[in-house]
Amino acid sequence: MRERYRYIDGRMVGDDGMPMLHQGQRAMEPQAPFTVGDSQPHLQSMTNGKYYDSKSEMRKEYKRAGVVEVGNDVPHKRAQPSIAEKERKKRERRASAAKALSQAGFGAP
Repeated sequence: MRERYRYIDGRMVGDDGMPMLHQGQRAMEPQAPFTVGDSQPHLQSMTNGKYYDSKSEMRKEYKRAGVVEVGNDVPHKRAQPSIAEKERKKRERRASAAKALSQAGFGAP
């Protein structure tokens, strides 16, 4: 959100008359606890099609339906398997496929 500031008596103040905070004040811990409300705009549940205006009610429905709620966090990259691990898995897949084909009568006994 953009704000507009102007100089009044040598100090920068916003349109509401409140002084602009300097770096040290912005880095300070807030003096009041941060709260998150339970209300939200009417959202339609993906599980049952009902509309909810309460986050807790919607989450209860999601939990009942076995849905996992995912946020907007950046996914962490998984570690790539080594070349030896890839080769081992490839050999296992080929051996499994050969065994299945053999049991079905399409390969050597």
